[in-house]
Amino acid sequence: MAKDHDVASLTSILRVFDEAPFQEMVSAISRLKLLGTKRLTKRLIAMLRYSPSGFSFEVDWVVARRAAIVSALGTVGDRRAKPILIQLLQNVSEPIVVRDRAAEALAFFVGRGSRAAIKALSRALFDPSVDVRWSAAWALGSSRDRLVTYTLMQLQDDKQFPRGNTSVSDVARESVARILGQTPNGRQR
Repeated sequence: MAKDHDVASLTSILRVFDEAPFQEMVSAISRLKLLGTKRLTKRLIAMLRYSPSGFSFEVDWVVARRAAIVSALGTVGDRRAKPILIQLLQNVSEPIVVRDRAAEALAFFVGRGSRAAIKALSRALFDPSVDVRWSAAWALGSSRDRLVTYTLMQLQDDKQFPRGNTSVSDVARESVARILGQTPNGRQR
């Protein structure tokens, strides 16, 4: 049974997704982590389905809203979100930031052994977008499946830098180390 303060929090979070600027959406995502609820999944998926996509020009607020909703779905961690996250990751007509966030959100399911999420992310390692490749490599580091390391090692020559100072090959190497239970310098934990 839901507590009154949980219902009030969920209501305010949903209002933020419907009306607020990007920074408030990011704040709402943080509040979702604190609530740890899965009750939002259905509403968030509906919001994605009815959120415009595929414009010849992407309106910044539409893209930011879709990206925030995708991040929220990953935060909630409800298995009902997995198919739509995989669909968004694979849809090249989606804005890169939405596909990037879908890859990151799938890390939750990879950590729970989802073969579908692992397969989709393994394909995304060879995506034309460096952002999507980086996030797919990072997300696959949540796997416990040592076979994933062979796919990740194929990125050893991908020296593109989508963010900060970490290349795709660096994040792939770090993911392999996490899967094998090693520190990035190769030592066992």
